[in-house]
Amino acid sequence: MRLRAIRLVAWVVSGVILALTLSPTNPTPPVSVAHVDKLMHALAFFMWAALVTAGWRWPGWLVLIVAAGFGGVIELVQPLTGRDAELADLGADMVGAAAGFWLGLRLRAWTRRQKLRDKVA
Repeated sequence: MRLRAIRLVAWVVSGVILALTLSPTNPTPPVSVAHVDKLMHALAFFMWAALVTAGWRWPGWLVLIVAAGFGGVIELVQPLTGRDAELADLGADMVGAAAGFWLGLRLRAWTRRQKLRDKVA
């Protein structure tokens, strides 16, 4: 049950990332924080990679390749929606994905321990 919930949330996060990055207007809040757009990219891909790693148990190299493809396609399509494509956004996606993969490994271990506890109880 936990695995299905993690997978469902991963799909929802994927959809939210697509909706926010491909919307014609930039959803970046009007905050005076430098590089807030890059922080948002990193956070989105952090969550995505953590959920994918925990939900599908993909190896790290596959998570990073899929994240690069996902982020790359977004950057290629953004100009069609009136947004700017930036290589720095893809870099932020990859930094977030790498950190998310690490967290996903921790989530994977946690779900494994929970499953063992459920069997013992």
